[in-house]
Amino acid sequence: MPVAAYIVNGEAVSVCCSARKSMKAAEASLSTIEPHRGKGYASHVVQEWSQAVTRGGSIPLYSTSWGNLSSQIVARKLGLVQYGMDFNIFAE
Repeated sequence: MPVAAYIVNGEAVSVCCSARKSMKAAEASLSTIEPHRGKGYASHVVQEWSQAVTRGGSIPLYSTSWGNLSSQIVARKLGLVQYGMDFNIFAE
């Protein structure tokens, strides 16, 4: 909780909820079904989710991978600031 959804013809086509939550912050989990991508629904539900998290007294966090360009576009539309990056170590 919270959960924000964009409804088209009675069906949720884009949903944002808390993937992880602590006493101070919540991380967004976003999913938009394929036929409804690129229509701005994702930005709308992330913004609604973020406002609900803030009203609840927590800090909303949004993360994505370097390869997920669509998710990076959502972050850019919302004016979000990058604050970290992935770091991986592999052993052979």
